[in-house]
Amino acid sequence: MALPPKVPGRPGAQPTLEDSIAAKHANDILADECGSAEEDLEALKARYEQYFLGIERREPARERAEMKRRVEKLKESFTKNAGLRFRLQTLHARFLSYERLWMRSTREKEAGTYRRDIFKARLRARGGEAEAKP
Repeated sequence: MALPPKVPGRPGAQPTLEDSIAAKHANDILADECGSAEEDLEALKARYEQYFLGIERREPARERAEMKRRVEKLKESFTKNAGLRFRLQTLHARFLSYERLWMRSTREKEAGTYRRDIFKARLRARGGEAEAKP
C-alpha cells in the first residue's frame, strides 16, 4: 500500500519549488525595503542635523514617527535568512540610537544647554566685546 502524498504546510512536509521561489521573492522584497529604509534613515539624520544647526526651523518629528513605524514593521517581519535578519536588527538598533540622540539634543536645545548653541552664543559675545573695545 502506497503512502499518500504529503500536504505542504504540515510538519515534516517537504517544501515545493513554488514555496521556495515565493520565499526567495519575499526575502528579495524585504531586502529592498530594508535598503530603502536605510537610505531614508540617513536622509532623516541629515534633516535633524539641519534642524540642530538652525537651517531648518521645525523638528522633523512627523518624519521620525513615520520612520519609527516603518522600522518596527520591518523588525517584526519574519525571515530565515540570517544575513537579512542581522541587517534588520542593525537598522533597528541604529534608529533607536539616533532617536535617543535626537530626543536628548532636542531637550537640551529647549532647556538652553545645547552645546552648539552655547558655543555660538560665546562666539557672538566675544565678537561683540572685540568690536566695542577699539
